[in-house]
Amino acid sequence: MKILAFETSTAFGSLAVMDESQVYGEEIFYSPKTHSERLIPSVDTLLQRVGFTLSDMDLFAVAMGPGSFTGLRVGLGTVKAFAKAQHKKVVGVSSLEALSLNGTLYSGGVCSLLEAGRGEVYAAVYRFQKEEPVQVLEEGVYAPEKLISCLSSPTVMIGTCRELFKELPRGFLWAPLYLSLPRASHVGTLALKAVQEGRAVDPKELSPKYIRLPQAQINLKKH
Repeated sequence: MKILAFETSTAFGSLAVMDESQVYGEEIFYSPKTHSERLIPSVDTLLQRVGFTLSDMDLFAVAMGPGSFTGLRVGLGTVKAFAKAQHKKVVGVSSLEALSLNGTLYSGGVCSLLEAGRGEVYAAVYRFQKEEPVQVLEEGVYAPEKLISCLSSPTVMIGTCRELFKELPRGFLWAPLYLSLPRASHVGTLALKAVQEGRAVDPKELSPKYIRLPQAQINLKKH
């Protein structure tokens, strides 16, 4: 089963073409404002490089969030359009769970972190059982000091917002920076498992997992 996977929850977006046995190619791109200009050209570049077309894809996968509101909307909208045009199903996965797969070699807890703004972080904690992530702290928006109080040692911290944290307590450590971003290939890995469990859906059933409402919606509710 060939999958085209999308990860657009941070300014560093990525795409991957893969199946059950290999990753054919992965494309990483940086869009400091919005992925709308870079995403489609990056899809074209990746597909040309690996020698496939959209019609060769059996499934589309996308990170649903949490993360950048605009990034998630662009990624999800693109996946929905592609899947509808190709009459294919889609799988949405957690950005934090995908990020946790960067920490499969660590023992203990793996705390996935993405910036949430206002000095807070999106976070969840996983432990690996037979190389699969099992969530032990639910996804949420946390103040850094509150999050640390919820964690137990040993824990590895994986994410982009280490500047929000003061010195970590004993038994905690930061993963290397090259592991700090979620990858589309990990989105694809989670999607393959979801397909096996019968969780592929029609594209119209997908919606972003914001956790926190976008500021525009918060402002609207105030009026």
